[in-house]
Amino acid sequence: MLIKVKSNHKIAKSSNDHIFPHGTKDESRNLRFNSKIYSYFNHFSVKKQSVRILDLGCAGGGFVQDCLNDGYVAVGLEGSDFCLKNKYPSWIKNYKKFFFIQDITKKFLLLESTSHKALEKRDASVIEGGVN
Repeated sequence: MLIKVKSNHKIAKSSNDHIFPHGTKDESRNLRFNSKIYSYFNHFSVKKQSVRILDLGCAGGGFVQDCLNDGYVAVGLEGSDFCLKNKYPSWIKNYKKFFFIQDITKKFLLLESTSHKALEKRDASVIEGGVN
């Protein structure tokens, strides 16, 4: 599976979080929260392979990384490059695979496919996001 984010607005310049990170420094995990989400999917007999989890403002990426480790497809978008610059393990391992720097208040496309060619042609599953 290949994932790509297309946008002209990577870092959220309208927020000071990229200059003075607050929540971005957090790599917290809440396994009980994950367990509740998984039980929801299990209740409706949804298979892991068909689940897509999108974490907007993923900070250090703990939630996304736990979902990936548990066999789900999860993507984290974060408006700050703090975690990448400070070499957070989840970000180093999965940057531009499952973690992306993106201002979610601006228009962006999230594409998913099984081939690079399909991603470039936008012949892929597409989520359009952003407020502006």
